[in-house]
Amino acid sequence: MSNALDFASSVKEKWLAYMEETEKNYHQDTTTVENGRCSLEGGLKDCSEKAKMCLMQWKDAQDSLLSLWNGNVASVESIVWYDYSISPGSYYCQLENKPIEMKQPHCILYTAIFSTIPSGLFPIVTHA
Repeated sequence: MSNALDFASSVKEKWLAYMEETEKNYHQDTTTVENGRCSLEGGLKDCSEKAKMCLMQWKDAQDSLLSLWNGNVASVESIVWYDYSISPGSYYCQLENKPIEMKQPHCILYTAIFSTIPSGLFPIVTHA
């Protein structure tokens, strides 16, 4: 009977050691997973904030380009304007003070807006 009690005691000790090791590993694994989750959460928050900042910068850039576009259109319109009183399709160049013929005014105006302005002079819009 002594052998049976020794065997049972040995098994109980091994079982308790196994349970302690298992609990220790469980707590370590739980801590590691929680730290990883917090790290991922922080990274996601950081990424979200940067994406919002990029969106605001993109909107500001679009607004700036639109403002520049409107300013350039107004500048070209101050040089070339449409006169309904003469005849349909009559455009005038203020720099030359004479009518000019344009079949596609918008295309020509856009070209004039984006053309290089040498020495600060406005380009003269002519029929393409």
